[in-house]
Amino acid sequence: MNEKNKCILSCREVFKSFGKKSNRLQVLNGVFFELREGDSVAITGASGSGKSTLLHILGGLDVPDSGEVWFDNENFSHLTDTKRGHVRNYGMGFVYQFHHLLHEFTALENVAMPLIIRRTNTHEALQKARNMLGRVGLVDRQSHVPSELSGGERQRVALARALVTNPKCLLADEPTGNLDQQTAEEVLEVLFELQKTMNLGMIIVTHDNSLSSRLGKTYKLMKGVLS
Repeated sequence: MNEKNKCILSCREVFKSFGKKSNRLQVLNGVFFELREGDSVAITGASGSGKSTLLHILGGLDVPDSGEVWFDNENFSHLTDTKRGHVRNYGMGFVYQFHHLLHEFTALENVAMPLIIRRTNTHEALQKARNMLGRVGLVDRQSHVPSELSGGERQRVALARALVTNPKCLLADEPTGNLDQQTAEEVLEVLFELQKTMNLGMIIVTHDNSLSSRLGKTYKLMKGVLS
């Protein structure tokens, strides 16, 4: 298998349920999944089907009841919380429906934050953040705080923050779900261009069929199983 097609993120027989024993809700029922380097994948399904839960487990934000998650040849699901956090910071980027930017910091500072958490030299972190803001078309807005940015600009800052660490994969949960159609299209154009040029593995959870149709592969989560 050549390097470009190597598997970077996968799960095997993942089960997840919520609630008390007397009223247990089985959300994931033996899920198998694989993401290869450079691939783009959509995960669709009805509201409440467990799409976000699966994304959180794949990203190490939650752990399965049973089963395994592998990231970059490491059994992600068996790591400590601290170690999973370290792996996330170095290997994964996350984008959500709401930007989750820190309101008191500028766009530049928000994008630099993952690098500062790594204890990267501040000058270097800010320079990398500035470069990434340039790649999403917002270098001229670097000194603005989130309240001074439009919805689309805030989401592009969030995308820049997710990618400033040069991760191997991007996990996005309804990344344009809070935007109007034209603004969503502008954000997606930036996203797809970066995914291609950075050779990112990308998983997008979405209800939008027009978005899922633009990705390389689409899975539907139904009754706890991907198909």
